Amino acid sequence: MPQTYVLDHNFPPLAVDVRWPPDLHMIALSRYDPELPKLDDWRLLEELDRRGNVTGLVTIDGRMLNQPKELVVLVNSRLGLVVTEGAGNNALRATGMLLVHMPAVLVHPASAPQIFQLYAGNVMPTPVNKRINALAGQRNVTPPALIRAATAEMERLRRQGSS
Repeated sequence: MPQTYVLDHNFPPLAVDVRWPPDLHMIALSRYDPELPKLDDWRLLEELDRRGNVTGLVTIDGRMLNQPKELVVLVNSRLGLVVTEGAGNNALRATGMLLVHMPAVLVHPASAPQIFQLYAGNVMPTPVNKRINALAGQRNVTPPALIRAATAEMERLRRQGSS
């Protein structure tokens, strides 16, 4: 039976259009019930739990984790709360975080209240020379020797006409 997560009203809509695996159903809160986005977060959690047909709520609003009413409702529910930390309103980042982390969320039983905080690291470029230096060190050769050997191998393969 698929698990159903409702995307909070503030969650970028891009995630709704993703072709999720068959064991996961994502639905926008406004599509689930157009009246629910009007509720305070703690009342929304209460209502989702009362209805019993959703596994949890997905939000970009990490402030919910610092609100006593929301946490009290959660601890007395069977809902999961998935928070994409640091995604802000960046639809691509928030959706990407779900794509990466939802398979791990799905393996946890949906019968007890849980919080899943999803994080994305910042991608920093690595200069290629730094990687060449590291690879040379792993192979106990100097970087120029590694480059010479790779260049010679590529030339040999080009002459042979293979990859």
